Amino acid sequence: MNAKEYLKHWKALDHDRVLGCQKHQERLKRCADFMDGDIIADVGCAFGHSTNIMRKFYPASWTGVDFCNETIDTAREKFPDISFRYISEIEKLEMLGKFDSCVCSEVIEHVEKDRLLVEKLIEITGKRLIITTPNIKVNDPGHLRLYNSESIKDLLHGLCDYNLESIGSFYYIKITRGCSNDKIKR
Repeated sequence: MNAKEYLKHWKALDHDRVLGCQKHQERLKRCADFMDGDIIADVGCAFGHSTNIMRKFYPASWTGVDFCNETIDTAREKFPDISFRYISEIEKLEMLGKFDSCVCSEVIEHVEKDRLLVEKLIEITGKRLIITTPNIKVNDPGHLRLYNSESIKDLLHGLCDYNLESIGSFYYIKITRGCSNDKIKR
């Protein structure tokens, strides 16, 4: 399933209902609570609903980033007081510049180049990066894989130190400033 096909799936959902449920609110609050600094990016923001929710939990200058131009256009219309940026591919993430902290929630299971995504996220993050992914099989046609603690360990091997938490139905991968660009193995 490519990004345009997944967009149709995601667009058909009632975002406020889905993201308003307790498990998603808790996930977004946990992500926001891990942030540090004034300039924050939500990478893989889709239509901007999660970005809007997290900035209420952690008031700062938030930028929503997505790899689909249509979602960014919709996000800009729906949340005009938040900055949204379109980036055409993972390889170009560094064009966004640096952020104090980044959130990448429920994205890595959708992308083929998951390790490259993590590398690029580390490059643009100055203080803290949190990545979430489901730890149980969910009914989502866009998921390419289901991670477990071993596959996350393999994914991050040699990149940086991290803290992995499994809470409810999500893994929280927490990476702090100890990740420097010189640690990235290519």
